[in-house]
This record gives sequence, C-alpha cells and structure tokens, in this order.
Amino acid sequence: NISRRLLADGLIEEAGRRRGGRGSPPTNLIINPEACYSIGLNVDRDHITIVMVNFVGQTIARRSLEAAFALPDVVADFYRGSVSDMIAEADVDLSHVVGVGVASPDDLGLVDLPGRPAGYSQWDTADWKALFGEPFGLPVFVENDSAAAAMGEQQLGLGQKYPSFFYLLVSWGLGGGLVLDGAYFRGADGRSGEIGFLPDSDGRGQIQTHVSLSGLAVLLQKEGAKLADLQRRDPKINAVVDHWLGNAIEKLREPLAAVNCLINPAAILIGGRLPGDLIDQLVR
Repeated sequence: NISRRLLADGLIEEAGRRRGGRGSPPTNLIINPEACYSIGLNVDRDHITIVMVNFVGQTIARRSLEAAFALPDVVADFYRGSVSDMIAEADVDLSHVVGVGVASPDDLGLVDLPGRPAGYSQWDTADWKALFGEPFGLPVFVENDSAAAAMGEQQLGLGQKYPSFFYLLVSWGLGGGLVLDGAYFRGADGRSGEIGFLPDSDGRGQIQTHVSLSGLAVLLQKEGAKLADLQRRDPKINAVVDHWLGNAIEKLREPLAAVNCLINPAAILIGGRLPGDLIDQLVR
C-alpha cells in the first residue's frame, strides 16, 4: 500500500522485474530523481556556493562566489540573482522545488578568525530565513556546515560503509560532525563535534587558528601569495604548504587520539575545501 501511494505520487518508479525464484517476479522500485528538487547554500567567510540537487542528491546546477567576509545583504543579492537562472538552466518546474537548505559555521559573525572585519558581526543578528526565503517563498532550513557535511556523507557517501564516524571539515575555520550507529549526534545543545574550538596545546588560541584555510592563508600572505595560488604550487608555495601540513598534523594528533579513545569511530573522514591532494596528504 505504501509503495502504491509513492508510485501514485511519482516519488518512486518501476524499473523492470527481477527474474528467478518461485511465484510472480518481484518489481524493482527506484527513487524518481525528478520527483523533487532542493537548493543548497553554503555560506563561509571567504566563499559562497549555491547548488541545486535532484531527489537522489545529484548536483544539477551550481554557482560560486569568492568574497572575503561578505555581509548578509551581499550574500542575499548573490543568491536571489542566481537561483532563478539555476532553475531555468536545469529546466526544473518551480513547483517541484521543496526548499532551501543553508549550511554555515556556528557563530559566523562572532568567531575571531584572521581577516574578520568588525562589521561582520551583522551575521549574529541576521534573519537567515528572511534573507533566503525570497524570491520564491520556499521554506528555509538552517544547519551547521559540519553537521550538514557529516549528514550528507552519512546518507550519500562513506556513511553507507561506516555506521559510526567522525567528520573533520576543513574550511575557513575547522569543524567536526559525529555520526553514531547511523544517526547524527548533536549533543545537549547541538554543538557536538566543535573540534576547532579546542585550545591550542601551546596556548596560542584555538586549533582552528592553524588547521584551517585561514591559517594557511596567513602563511601564504607572508610569502606574497594567496589561496588561489595553490594551483600553481611553485617551490615557494610548496614550502609553505609543507610547513602548514606539518603543523596541522601536530595540532590534530592529540584531539584525534581523544576522538578515537572516547568514541571509537569506524573511521575519521576529512573533507571541506582543501584541494584534494592536500586532503590526501593530511590523511596519510
């Protein structure tokens, strides 16, 4: 009965019959990718990304903006100016778009990371649902970026292999997400996994001051380079990257040992916006 209702609503569809065995061959049922769509928005301190995904989580349209500490009105203008084009580009019926998911670090406007201007504290009082509810009046869901990344991995990635894992998100800051026995664990106040806020062992601030894109950007800036220059990777930039990697490994050693001892995850997964080869080196 449930399957018949889902078929009638167009959320699933038949995909042939399975042969073999006794009796009437069973019908294979699959999710209909075009049944509905959603919009995802990631707001970080140096980067904004908008994606549209179908019902099986495939990205069908994307827009990005590189902007240092963009204020709420700038991000809202970028979103509203992009989303109509994305829907048209993907040839999607607006009535099939079910909502907007916004992922951003906790305390976006308050955490003191390198380069933060005083006016960036506007994010602390911003009405996220009002900012991104227009132009279509869609429901808006706001989530911590590390939690969103961990839940995405849980549903569509390696979480299908590892029911318990800790997710390390390297962005302008450093975050974490915890999945236990197939369910995301939020903690008493929804702040579980905040590994970036752990104090640095040498007393110089927090771990995320060093293990983050912002920490890498500070080192590159001393050599007259930027994060965008990582694609070049000349000897000078390679030396900075090697120094950053060595320091990041030292900063993460004790926190990740604690995660292993206290939680016993099947895996620690590292994601975020580091270039893939740097993530591979950090993992090794």
